[in-house]
Amino acid sequence: ADELLDRAKEQAGKPRATIREPLDEVAAPGHWRPPWSIAVIHVDGLINTGSSGRLPFGLLEVAGSDTLVKAIRKARESRDISAIVLRVDSPGGSAFASEEIWREVQLTRGEKPVVVSMASLAASGGYYVSCAADHIVANPSTLTGSIGVYSGKVSLAGLYDKIGITSYHLQRGEHAGLYDLAEPWSPSEYRAVERIVDHLYADFIGHVRDGRGMDSIDQVDEVARGRVWTGAQALDAGLVDETGGLMRAVEVAREMSRIPPNAPVELVHMPRVGWLASLELGKGFVALPDLPLPEELRATLSGMVLMEMQRERTPAMMWMPESEALE
Repeated sequence: ADELLDRAKEQAGKPRATIREPLDEVAAPGHWRPPWSIAVIHVDGLINTGSSGRLPFGLLEVAGSDTLVKAIRKARESRDISAIVLRVDSPGGSAFASEEIWREVQLTRGEKPVVVSMASLAASGGYYVSCAADHIVANPSTLTGSIGVYSGKVSLAGLYDKIGITSYHLQRGEHAGLYDLAEPWSPSEYRAVERIVDHLYADFIGHVRDGRGMDSIDQVDEVARGRVWTGAQALDAGLVDETGGLMRAVEVAREMSRIPPNAPVELVHMPRVGWLASLELGKGFVALPDLPLPEELRATLSGMVLMEMQRERTPAMMWMPESEALE
């Protein structure tokens, strides 16, 4: 601005040129104002790296960390969005992807109110991404908690022996083949996986302690270790702030962002997942026939597909099977 003023003086040839002070801003009538907006960001399905999408026949719905991080960042940086409601309906998934989403929520919390609304399921990784929010609202019957981490793999060594397949791998490093399906874990590899899981669990309960304002790690551990709670029980355990539905979470977000009580509020639902993203998600997988699969089998296959999608990284999971599979 100062350089522009000097340039204007040179062009006008008036060394004492001044710029008139602007008039006081006059508030526009209420009906001229754009509506107040609250972003409702949906975390639906198993949490994984990459983009959100759906596989055919209801086999798998994925909440992609890339998609959700972009949505949260866009809402945070938008001048039109006053607050964010994170609508979580997820049994969890990838530890790495959950950390990515948690980090974006943590960054946003310092700039705009973030309120979590838990649907029927917000467990394990679903709770991981929620615990950094300013306020958590859960349905009384929500299944949540499941604060824990596990890792594993399917060893096909016995199957390969039966059908006469011999597998050879060239690798550098003692644990380069840690998730090679052709061999079971050696004792050294098992200890390496234990260290990874222990480290991730320590991160998880540390995030819960900080986000929920608990006094110590031991206090978190008393309600963690994979235990599953209903929303009403989670309230007593200090894992959520109150029970209620989506509209109660919106009201809390309105109050925290100081939107006038009678002002109209627009709910902006994010992200929008197109069919192209779903096609990309399913690339490389053979879709199951459109058969009436039992829920237990569908849940198991969903977990196996997600583990396969994580093979390029350490597939440490924060995932609770669907409720039908627990009955």
